[in-house]
Amino acid sequence: MQPWLLWHEGALGDLLLTRFAVAALRLGRENPLVLCARNEARFLLEDFSLVQKSYPTSPGPAFWVPKIGPERVIVFGGPKLADLFAGFSVPLYTVATRPWGRGHLAIQMLLQVFSLLDKALDIEKVFKRVLARERDQVGSGPFLLHPGSGGRYKCAPLEWTKALGRALKERGQEVCFILGPAERDWYPLLRDENPVCINQDLRAVVKIIKEAKGFIGFDSGLTHLAAFLGVPTVALFGPTAWWQWCPLGPRVLVIKKYCSCLKDGHDPRGCKDPCLTHLPLGEITPLIYDFFNTTAKNPGLTGPQTHLEKLLAGAFEFEEKERFVSLPWVEVVEVA
Repeated sequence: MQPWLLWHEGALGDLLLTRFAVAALRLGRENPLVLCARNEARFLLEDFSLVQKSYPTSPGPAFWVPKIGPERVIVFGGPKLADLFAGFSVPLYTVATRPWGRGHLAIQMLLQVFSLLDKALDIEKVFKRVLARERDQVGSGPFLLHPGSGGRYKCAPLEWTKALGRALKERGQEVCFILGPAERDWYPLLRDENPVCINQDLRAVVKIIKEAKGFIGFDSGLTHLAAFLGVPTVALFGPTAWWQWCPLGPRVLVIKKYCSCLKDGHDPRGCKDPCLTHLPLGEITPLIYDFFNTTAKNPGLTGPQTHLEKLLAGAFEFEEKERFVSLPWVEVVEVA
Protein backbone atom coordinates (compact mmCIF):
# COMPACT_ATOMS: atom_id res chain seq x y z
CA MET A 1 0.00 0.00 0.00
CA GLN A 2 1.35 3.41 -0.99
CA PRO A 3 2.20 5.76 1.88
CA TRP A 4 0.73 9.16 2.56
CA LEU A 5 3.30 11.92 2.75
CA LEU A 6 2.84 14.54 5.49
CA TRP A 7 4.76 17.79 4.95
CA HIS A 8 5.43 20.32 7.72
CA GLU A 9 7.70 23.37 7.67
CA GLY A 10 6.78 24.89 11.04
CA ALA A 11 8.65 25.26 14.32
CA LEU A 12 8.77 22.90 17.30
CA GLY A 13 5.49 23.82 19.01
CA ASP A 14 3.62 23.98 15.69
CA LEU A 15 4.78 20.49 14.75
CA LEU A 16 3.82 18.98 18.10
CA LEU A 17 0.28 20.40 17.84
CA THR A 18 -0.25 18.37 14.64
CA ARG A 19 -0.01 15.10 16.54
CA PHE A 20 -3.76 14.80 17.11
CA ALA A 21 -4.47 15.21 13.40
CA VAL A 22 -1.71 12.72 12.61
CA ALA A 23 -3.10 10.27 15.18
CA ALA A 24 -6.51 10.46 13.45
CA LEU A 25 -4.89 9.59 10.13
CA ARG A 26 -3.03 6.73 11.81
CA LEU A 27 -6.24 5.35 13.30
CA GLY A 28 -8.48 6.01 10.31
CA ARG A 29 -6.30 4.88 7.40
CA GLU A 30 -4.27 1.78 6.63
CA ASN A 31 -1.77 3.67 4.51
CA PRO A 32 1.67 4.06 6.08
CA LEU A 33 2.41 7.66 7.09
CA VAL A 34 5.73 9.29 6.19
CA LEU A 35 6.54 12.67 7.72
CA CYS A 36 8.86 15.27 6.22
CA ALA A 37 9.33 18.08 8.73
CA ARG A 38 11.79 20.95 8.98
CA ASN A 39 12.01 20.75 12.76
CA GLU A 40 14.15 17.96 14.16
CA ALA A 41 11.39 17.02 16.61
CA ARG A 42 9.98 14.92 13.77
CA PHE A 43 11.67 11.88 15.34
CA LEU A 44 9.26 12.14 18.28
CA LEU A 45 6.23 11.40 16.12
CA GLU A 46 8.06 8.35 14.82
CA ASP A 47 9.11 7.27 18.33
CA PHE A 48 5.47 7.57 19.46
CA SER A 49 4.37 5.37 16.52
CA LEU A 50 2.28 8.14 14.97
CA VAL A 51 4.22 7.88 11.70
CA GLN A 52 6.24 5.03 10.25
CA LYS A 53 9.15 7.13 8.99
CA SER A 54 10.33 10.72 9.35
CA TYR A 55 12.75 12.78 7.28
CA PRO A 56 13.85 16.42 6.98
CA THR A 57 12.16 18.56 4.35
CA SER A 58 15.51 19.34 2.76
CA PRO A 59 16.34 19.00 -0.13
CA GLY A 60 12.67 19.57 -0.98
CA PRO A 61 9.61 18.02 -2.65
CA ALA A 62 11.46 17.42 -5.92
CA PHE A 63 13.60 14.89 -4.06
CA TRP A 64 11.15 13.37 -1.59
CA VAL A 65 8.01 12.91 -3.71
CA PRO A 66 9.69 10.63 -6.31
CA LYS A 67 11.65 8.82 -3.58
CA ILE A 68 8.63 8.11 -1.35
CA GLY A 69 6.05 7.66 -4.13
CA PRO A 70 3.05 8.73 -2.05
CA GLU A 71 -0.58 8.04 -2.86
CA ARG A 72 -1.46 11.45 -1.39
CA VAL A 73 0.37 14.47 0.00
CA ILE A 74 -0.94 16.36 3.02
CA VAL A 75 0.67 19.76 3.49
CA PHE A 76 0.41 21.42 6.89
CA GLY A 77 0.63 25.08 5.90
CA GLY A 78 -0.74 27.72 3.56
CA PRO A 79 -1.23 27.98 -0.21
CA LYS A 80 2.36 29.14 -0.86
CA LEU A 81 3.72 25.97 0.68
CA ALA A 82 1.23 23.86 -1.27
CA ASP A 83 2.43 25.51 -4.49
CA LEU A 84 5.72 23.62 -4.09
CA PHE A 85 3.83 20.46 -5.04
CA ALA A 86 2.04 21.94 -8.05
CA GLY A 87 4.19 20.08 -10.57
CA PHE A 88 3.29 16.63 -9.27
CA SER A 89 0.27 14.54 -10.24
CA VAL A 90 -0.21 13.29 -6.67
CA PRO A 91 -3.49 14.37 -4.99
CA LEU A 92 -2.81 17.21 -2.56
CA TYR A 93 -4.65 18.23 0.59
CA THR A 94 -3.80 21.34 2.62
CA VAL A 95 -4.31 21.61 6.36
CA ALA A 96 -4.37 25.23 7.56
CA THR A 97 -1.96 25.87 10.43
CA ARG A 98 -3.15 29.34 11.43
CA PRO A 99 -5.98 29.25 14.00
CA TRP A 100 -9.25 31.11 13.63
CA GLY A 101 -12.06 32.00 16.00
CA ARG A 102 -12.04 30.64 19.54
CA GLY A 103 -11.02 27.08 18.72
CA HIS A 104 -7.70 25.46 19.55
CA LEU A 105 -5.40 24.96 16.56
CA ALA A 106 -4.76 21.28 17.36
CA ILE A 107 -8.48 20.50 17.19
CA GLN A 108 -9.00 22.66 14.11
CA MET A 109 -6.29 20.68 12.30
CA LEU A 110 -7.84 17.45 13.54
CA LEU A 111 -11.23 18.38 12.11
CA GLN A 112 -9.66 19.23 8.76
CA VAL A 113 -8.21 15.74 8.29
CA PHE A 114 -11.45 13.98 9.28
CA SER A 115 -12.72 14.38 5.73
CA LEU A 116 -9.84 12.18 4.50
CA LEU A 117 -10.71 9.18 6.64
CA ASP A 118 -12.40 6.01 5.43
CA LYS A 119 -14.34 5.63 8.68
CA ALA A 120 -15.84 7.83 11.34
CA LEU A 121 -13.65 8.36 14.38
CA ASP A 122 -14.62 9.39 17.87
CA ILE A 123 -12.52 12.44 18.68
CA GLU A 124 -12.29 11.28 22.29
CA LYS A 125 -10.64 8.10 21.02
CA VAL A 126 -8.05 10.14 19.14
CA PHE A 127 -7.16 12.18 22.21
CA LYS A 128 -7.00 9.10 24.40
CA ARG A 129 -4.65 7.48 21.89
CA VAL A 130 -2.29 10.45 22.05
CA LEU A 131 -2.53 11.31 25.74
CA ALA A 132 -2.40 7.69 26.91
CA ARG A 133 1.01 7.42 25.27
CA GLU A 134 2.07 10.58 27.08
CA ARG A 135 1.06 9.52 30.60
CA ASP A 136 3.14 11.46 33.04
CA GLN A 137 5.53 9.59 35.30
CA VAL A 138 6.88 12.20 37.64
CA GLY A 139 10.65 12.27 37.37
CA SER A 140 13.19 12.67 40.12
CA GLY A 141 15.06 15.54 38.50
CA PRO A 142 14.74 19.26 39.27
CA PHE A 143 11.95 21.59 38.30
CA LEU A 144 12.87 23.13 34.97
CA LEU A 145 12.33 26.85 34.37
CA HIS A 146 12.44 28.07 30.80
CA PRO A 147 12.59 31.89 30.75
CA GLY A 148 12.47 32.41 26.99
CA SER A 149 10.51 31.97 23.79
CA GLY A 150 10.90 32.52 20.07
CA GLY A 151 9.45 36.00 20.66
CA ARG A 152 10.61 37.77 23.78
CA TYR A 153 7.43 39.82 23.98
CA LYS A 154 5.86 36.51 25.08
CA CYS A 155 8.11 36.29 28.16
CA ALA A 156 8.37 38.01 31.51
CA PRO A 157 11.58 39.92 32.31
CA LEU A 158 14.44 37.59 33.17
CA GLU A 159 14.56 38.91 36.73
CA TRP A 160 11.01 37.67 37.26
CA THR A 161 11.93 34.10 36.33
CA LYS A 162 15.00 34.30 38.56
CA ALA A 163 12.75 35.43 41.43
CA LEU A 164 10.40 32.51 40.75
CA GLY A 165 13.36 30.14 40.95
CA ARG A 166 14.34 31.61 44.32
CA ALA A 167 10.75 31.28 45.57
CA LEU A 168 10.64 27.60 44.64
CA LYS A 169 14.02 26.98 46.28
CA GLU A 170 12.72 28.57 49.46
CA ARG A 171 10.02 25.89 49.43
CA GLY A 172 12.70 23.21 49.27
CA GLN A 173 12.55 22.51 45.55
CA GLU A 174 15.53 21.82 43.30
CA VAL A 175 15.51 24.21 40.33
CA CYS A 176 17.34 24.27 37.01
CA PHE A 177 17.05 26.80 34.19
CA ILE A 178 16.79 25.39 30.68
CA LEU A 179 17.67 27.56 27.71
CA GLY A 180 16.94 27.14 24.03
CA PRO A 181 19.12 28.41 21.17
CA ALA A 182 17.38 31.82 21.29
CA GLU A 183 18.37 32.40 24.93
CA ARG A 184 22.03 31.43 24.95
CA ASP A 185 22.99 35.03 25.74
CA TRP A 186 21.18 34.68 29.10
CA TYR A 187 23.53 32.01 30.39
CA PRO A 188 25.96 34.43 32.11
CA LEU A 189 22.99 36.12 33.82
CA LEU A 190 21.64 32.86 35.25
CA ARG A 191 24.60 30.65 36.11
CA ASP A 192 25.07 32.16 39.58
CA GLU A 193 21.40 31.56 40.50
CA ASN A 194 20.84 27.88 39.70
CA PRO A 195 22.24 25.20 37.41
CA VAL A 196 21.65 26.03 33.76
CA CYS A 197 20.98 23.47 31.03
CA ILE A 198 21.99 24.76 27.63
CA ASN A 199 22.08 22.12 24.93
CA GLN A 200 21.23 22.36 21.26
CA ASP A 201 20.83 18.60 20.77
CA LEU A 202 17.09 17.96 20.93
CA ARG A 203 17.42 14.30 21.94
CA ALA A 204 19.46 15.37 24.96
CA VAL A 205 16.87 18.04 25.81
CA VAL A 206 14.09 15.44 25.60
CA LYS A 207 15.96 13.23 28.07
CA ILE A 208 16.45 16.13 30.50
CA ILE A 209 12.80 17.17 30.35
CA LYS A 210 11.55 13.59 30.80
CA GLU A 211 13.51 13.34 34.06
CA ALA A 212 12.12 16.61 35.48
CA LYS A 213 9.58 16.79 38.29
CA GLY A 214 7.87 19.61 36.45
CA PHE A 215 8.31 22.29 33.81
CA ILE A 216 7.49 26.01 33.94
CA GLY A 217 7.69 28.11 30.79
CA PHE A 218 6.06 30.71 28.60
CA ASP A 219 4.47 30.34 25.17
CA SER A 220 7.41 28.46 23.64
CA GLY A 221 8.35 25.32 21.78
CA LEU A 222 10.01 23.80 24.86
CA THR A 223 6.81 24.29 26.87
CA HIS A 224 4.91 22.38 24.19
CA LEU A 225 7.61 19.72 24.27
CA ALA A 226 7.30 19.26 28.04
CA ALA A 227 3.51 18.84 27.76
CA PHE A 228 3.99 16.43 24.85
CA LEU A 229 6.36 14.31 26.96
CA GLY A 230 3.81 14.03 29.75
CA VAL A 231 5.74 16.15 32.26
CA PRO A 232 3.48 18.24 34.55
CA THR A 233 3.66 21.61 32.80
CA VAL A 234 2.83 25.17 33.79
CA ALA A 235 2.46 27.48 30.77
CA LEU A 236 2.47 31.23 31.43
CA PHE A 237 0.53 33.18 28.79
CA GLY A 238 0.07 36.91 28.30
CA PRO A 239 -0.23 38.56 24.88
CA THR A 240 -0.86 35.38 22.87
CA ALA A 241 -4.20 33.58 22.58
CA TRP A 242 -3.94 30.67 24.99
CA TRP A 243 -7.26 29.25 23.74
CA GLN A 244 -5.65 28.75 20.32
CA TRP A 245 -2.04 27.96 21.21
CA CYS A 246 -1.76 26.51 24.70
CA PRO A 247 0.15 23.23 25.03
CA LEU A 248 -1.90 20.05 25.40
CA GLY A 249 -0.82 17.14 27.54
CA PRO A 250 -1.91 14.88 30.40
CA ARG A 251 -1.15 17.55 33.02
CA VAL A 252 -1.12 21.19 31.94
CA LEU A 253 -1.87 24.34 33.90
CA VAL A 254 -2.18 27.57 31.92
CA ILE A 255 -1.72 30.71 34.00
CA LYS A 256 -3.13 33.57 31.96
CA LYS A 257 -2.18 37.18 32.65
CA TYR A 258 -4.84 39.67 31.62
CA CYS A 259 -3.64 41.49 28.48
CA SER A 260 -5.34 44.58 27.07
CA CYS A 261 -3.50 44.15 23.74
CA LEU A 262 -5.00 40.70 23.31
CA LYS A 263 -8.44 41.86 24.37
CA ASP A 264 -8.43 44.91 22.06
CA GLY A 265 -6.70 43.23 19.10
CA HIS A 266 -3.50 45.30 19.24
CA ASP A 267 -0.06 44.04 18.22
CA PRO A 268 1.69 43.30 21.55
CA ARG A 269 5.16 43.59 20.03
CA GLY A 270 4.87 47.38 20.14
CA CYS A 271 3.31 47.59 23.60
CA LYS A 272 4.99 50.15 25.88
CA ASP A 273 3.72 48.44 29.04
CA PRO A 274 3.79 44.67 28.36
CA CYS A 275 1.42 42.65 30.51
CA LEU A 276 4.04 40.08 31.43
CA THR A 277 6.13 42.72 33.17
CA HIS A 278 3.39 42.73 35.82
CA LEU A 279 3.10 39.05 36.66
CA PRO A 280 2.11 38.80 40.35
CA LEU A 281 4.78 36.48 41.74
CA GLY A 282 3.10 36.26 45.12
CA GLU A 283 -0.12 35.02 43.54
CA ILE A 284 1.45 32.73 40.96
CA THR A 285 3.93 30.86 43.17
CA PRO A 286 1.23 29.18 45.33
CA LEU A 287 -0.72 28.22 42.18
CA ILE A 288 2.36 26.54 40.75
CA TYR A 289 3.23 24.85 44.02
CA ASP A 290 -0.32 23.52 44.49
CA PHE A 291 -0.44 22.24 40.91
CA PHE A 292 2.75 20.25 41.27
CA ASN A 293 1.65 18.84 44.62
CA THR A 294 -1.85 17.79 43.57
CA THR A 295 -2.61 14.35 42.22
CA ALA A 296 -3.57 14.46 38.56
CA LYS A 297 -7.33 14.41 38.06
CA ASN A 298 -6.97 13.73 34.31
CA PRO A 299 -10.16 15.70 33.51
CA GLY A 300 -9.70 15.35 29.76
CA LEU A 301 -10.39 11.62 29.74
CA THR A 302 -13.51 11.84 31.90
CA GLY A 303 -14.65 15.44 31.47
CA PRO A 304 -18.07 16.62 30.28
CA GLN A 305 -18.62 16.08 26.57
CA THR A 306 -20.25 19.50 26.32
CA HIS A 307 -16.90 21.20 26.92
CA LEU A 308 -15.36 19.19 24.11
CA GLU A 309 -18.24 19.92 21.75
CA LYS A 310 -17.89 23.65 22.39
CA LEU A 311 -14.19 23.50 21.70
CA LEU A 312 -14.73 21.53 18.51
CA ALA A 313 -17.26 24.03 17.30
CA GLY A 314 -14.87 26.89 17.98
CA ALA A 315 -17.59 28.45 20.10
CA PHE A 316 -15.81 28.42 23.43
CA GLU A 317 -16.11 31.84 25.02
CA PHE A 318 -13.77 33.09 27.71
CA GLU A 319 -15.02 35.73 30.08
CA GLU A 320 -12.08 37.82 31.24
CA LYS A 321 -13.62 38.15 34.69
CA GLU A 322 -13.70 34.39 35.25
CA ARG A 323 -10.87 33.06 37.33
CA PHE A 324 -11.18 29.36 36.56
CA VAL A 325 -12.04 28.05 33.13
CA SER A 326 -12.52 24.37 32.29
CA LEU A 327 -11.09 23.03 29.05
CA PRO A 328 -10.57 19.41 28.11
CA TRP A 329 -7.06 18.32 29.17
CA VAL A 330 -6.11 21.79 30.41
CA GLU A 331 -6.69 23.77 33.59
CA VAL A 332 -6.71 27.54 33.10
CA VAL A 333 -6.31 30.18 35.80
CA GLU A 334 -6.33 33.92 35.20
CA VAL A 335 -4.35 36.34 37.36
CA ALA A 336 -4.85 40.08 37.53
